[in-house]
Amino acid sequence: FKPARQASTHHVVRSENLIRANSLSSMVWGSMSIIGASLGGILSAAIGYQMAFVLNSLSFLVSAYYISQIKIEIPTIATPVRNIWRDIVEGYHFMLRTPMVYSMIFMGMAWGFVGGAYMVLLPIYGAGVYHQGDFGIGILYAVQGAGVLIGGLLVGKLAQGKIQRMKTIYGWSYLFQGLFFVIFALTDTLVVGSIVLLLMRITGGLIIPLDSTLLQHYTPKAMQGRVFSLQMAIFSVVLQSSMLTIGVLLKYFSPQTLGVSFGLVCIVISVPWLIAFYTKRI
Repeated sequence: FKPARQASTHHVVRSENLIRANSLSSMVWGSMSIIGASLGGILSAAIGYQMAFVLNSLSFLVSAYYISQIKIEIPTIATPVRNIWRDIVEGYHFMLRTPMVYSMIFMGMAWGFVGGAYMVLLPIYGAGVYHQGDFGIGILYAVQGAGVLIGGLLVGKLAQGKIQRMKTIYGWSYLFQGLFFVIFALTDTLVVGSIVLLLMRITGGLIIPLDSTLLQHYTPKAMQGRVFSLQMAIFSVVLQSSMLTIGVLLKYFSPQTLGVSFGLVCIVISVPWLIAFYTKRI
């Protein structure tokens, strides 16, 4: 779904409005994270978690209906019969020929590696490290959504629709995201951890719309479906592998050690990207 949504955006939104559209999408996700975390807890307590899952699944039908009403005008181009594997290979070759695109997909792959650790560690910190149980987990997820929401609100004003500014914010946001992850891993109270997590997810809220907007800018419309699908496939594989890896590593290392280590990986990987940007190689 996500690659199709990202590739379709450029067909319904003018190029100068892409950053606003992607920011709005990110803000909606952040808002729903806050509302969903709160509403999910209320519904689970009132009607049980099984019925909460049923209601959530039905909400997708409502979303599907409204999506089906969107009119997307895509020029018809005479092409030979498409082959899914050929499309994947073409997307891969385009990525390798376009430094900005493959550098961003590499950054996304790196965050998939770090993000897997983040997703596993977040509930461990809320319930275990902070000793707050389900309450601590709920607070951290709500703070996560608030951070993404704030980042989405800020990105348009900071970027001002200028590609070079977007790239600058993108690179530095990755570096600070890793830095805040390291600091978060060292916290031992819910209050301090929530503050640092908020800062970390604000940087994430800057990255999410910039990632989509920059890929849409550097990728021809006809290639966007293939590029976004390739990005999502790579990210998902790395994310799931990371979650499996950290699950095994938690048997031998503390959450703090792993959090700091994975946060440092994010910092280390962002530095070459920034160097390539400032030396005009991307």
